[in-house]
Amino acid sequence: RERRVHPMRPVTATEVQSAISRLGNLLQIPAPRWCGNDSDDSCVDFAQPIAGDRVAEVIIDMVTGEAS
Repeated sequence: RERRVHPMRPVTATEVQSAISRLGNLLQIPAPRWCGNDSDDSCVDFAQPIAGDRVAEVIIDMVTGEAS
């Protein structure tokens, strides 16, 4: 199967959450608690359009053990 890369396509929050969760599994550290229907101040959410600096902030907080 041919894979296509679309570098200019906006990424979705679900894609970012999945990638960060996989990173947490690889590093053997817990991923952030993602916001859902019962969200509060301790959950992590991404506003559209998703900015790279926000993704980096969430990853750094996850690795250092800080809440976002």
